[in-house]
Amino acid sequence: MFIGRVCALAVCAALAAPAFAQKPAHPKPSAKPAASAPAAKPHSFAVVKDGDALQVLDKADVATRQKALDAEYAAAMKRFEEAKKAAEAAKQPFAEKTPQKPHLAVVASFPSKTAAEAAMKKMEDEQAKKEKGKGDAEHGKPAPQKKG
Repeated sequence: MFIGRVCALAVCAALAAPAFAQKPAHPKPSAKPAASAPAAKPHSFAVVKDGDALQVLDKADVATRQKALDAEYAAAMKRFEEAKKAAEAAKQPFAEKTPQKPHLAVVASFPSKTAAEAAMKKMEDEQAKKEKGKGDAEHGKPAPQKKG
């Protein structure tokens, strides 16, 4: 009887031991690679119209350039208001024009800078042709007619 109880106790201990064993502090590494930083987005470029001028900018720089233009505009408005108040205080005429708020307009987007520059040159050439046609028509010369 004593041996039966010892055997039963040994079997219970063997079966219960895994239930009370401590779990490892760190889980086993999985076969999947750890998620690294997100891949950098490829650069894209934009042809931007600033007033009458076209320029090529990195798309990430468009917002930065617009903020810089807004800061310049705020400074110009401040100078304008100060000059206007000074003219009113001196009771002199004030003929200065109100500064116009600049705005960058994205005309087109391209995956590479060379493609953007080529497109910008094409746009500038088309604009020059339009202006040349208008200039000839204004000076009495007929505008060139399209064949078709």
